[in-house]
Amino acid sequence: MGKRRLRLGRRRVEAAADVHALTLTGDAAGFVRMQRGLATANLSLLEPTWWQTALFATHPDPVWRIALARAWEGSSGAPGVSGR
Repeated sequence: MGKRRLRLGRRRVEAAADVHALTLTGDAAGFVRMQRGLATANLSLLEPTWWQTALFATHPDPVWRIALARAWEGSSGAPGVSGR
């Protein structure tokens, strides 16, 4: 139980870091490209199942991070994100 709570906390910290990076760079499209590239290079699932995330993930899933970048881009008025 404690390890799951720790992993959830780490995912929240990583998500906050993602928002900070987007705010600093203003480059949501580059962030999306980077997330796709990292997931591919690491042989990660772009969309793992909920139980894989709950039990094993220490970082947000790539699909969640990409959605975060698109939401950030939509709320900040930054240029559109491509690369779907």
